[in-house]
Amino acid sequence: MLDPRLPDLVRGDAGRLRQILLNLGGNAVKFTQAGEIAIECRVLQQDASGTRVRCEVRDTGIGIPASRMNALFQPFTQVDTSTTRRFGGTGLGLSIVRHLVELMDGECGATSEAGRGSTFWFTARFAPAHGNAGLAVAAPVSAETWSQRTQAIVTSPDLQMPRGRAHRILLAEDNAVNVKVACRLLERLGYGVDVATNGEEAVAAWGRGRYDLILMDCQMPLLDGYGAARRIRATETAPRRIPIVALTAHAMKGADEECVAAGMDDYLAKPIDRNRLAECLQHWLPDEGRTVASDSTACAGASGG
Repeated sequence: MLDPRLPDLVRGDAGRLRQILLNLGGNAVKFTQAGEIAIECRVLQQDASGTRVRCEVRDTGIGIPASRMNALFQPFTQVDTSTTRRFGGTGLGLSIVRHLVELMDGECGATSEAGRGSTFWFTARFAPAHGNAGLAVAAPVSAETWSQRTQAIVTSPDLQMPRGRAHRILLAEDNAVNVKVACRLLERLGYGVDVATNGEEAVAAWGRGRYDLILMDCQMPLLDGYGAARRIRATETAPRRIPIVALTAHAMKGADEECVAAGMDDYLAKPIDRNRLAECLQHWLPDEGRTVASDSTACAGASGG
């Protein structure tokens, strides 16, 4: 829902705004099994110097206990262990939101009630847009439009990068934003990707498929990455031990020991750095024995047969 007082055009960082809304919206979807999710943007202040807006993402999900609210936007904080096992964690998402909001001269916060839902909000300042009369203006969005079922999301086609000989990688990650980023990085590095969205799916996909390496998020619903890695190691019979690389937001002392204890071979801290990812994959997957990856299956779900 958009405040009718919002200018047709403003000047600001569209990339930061998109990332903030994707992170907050993604969390709302993850933690809301029934009910509704709404996004509202309204004007707080408007003058010749620009417009300050407040955006809210409201959901009717599981909510957050009051004891956890103060640390919510700190890095590496999970609501609680049982919630992480069931729904997955927020990882660095809210910490990144806070950082991006501060870069946009704004603030962020949340209100919540356990079992009733949450509202995450942020403010941002946008400068007035001048000399852009030729740009297309988005049509106003009404509450009725927001409530309609979304049938499809249309995006411009990605730039097709030349694809070389590629290993096939199983990406186990439950966060939709992280999946999109990781798939894009892997595809541009020349690797084929299948996606599992929880530890149970990852173990099942590994059992069905022929993968050269697994990128395993440590905090996933149903079965976390540590448990999935242990299960794979316990049942592994192939002559070659498959490399498992942990994806962890817990960049702190002891994280590497926990990964090793679970049977993982290496770990990458989130957010994933492209160069570090490339170095890691090159280390574990030498060029010999690569197979050609098909564009049509470059980033497919692994839950099916």
